[in-house]
Amino acid sequence: MVPGKTIENTDQQRIMYRGAWSHAATDSLSVSTSDAKDASFSVLFKGTRIGLYGRAHPKGGYARVELRNGNGKTVLSSVVDQYSKYPVVGLAFLSPILPKGNYTLIVSVLAERSTWSDKRKTFYGSTGTVISLDKVVVSE
Repeated sequence: MVPGKTIENTDQQRIMYRGAWSHAATDSLSVSTSDAKDASFSVLFKGTRIGLYGRAHPKGGYARVELRNGNGKTVLSSVVDQYSKYPVVGLAFLSPILPKGNYTLIVSVLAERSTWSDKRKTFYGSTGTVISLDKVVVSE
């Protein structure tokens, strides 16, 4: 686990959700999920690094991850794939070490998925475009 302050997906004071998101909890896991194109969440934080934990699974899709500095300038943009043949919760994204400052993490649903086929035209890969959030960890 990345060391730092943990922000759970249920903390709607720190995590701002936009668009259609579902929030579900089991005995061992609480996740927020969406497959709606352009649904997003953002986290304002002060620190040097941020990590995003989510649940990859057979219906997982792609998310755009963007980091903006205190002036609103994009300092990092990446795509994260949350597909896995079997459900697994883990670190989905870890930023590089940044100069200590104020940042905004924005994660958006691309509503796209990874698929591939073999020579027989048998398709493999994701059966959905779901993005999930378990928690965010901020290093100061």
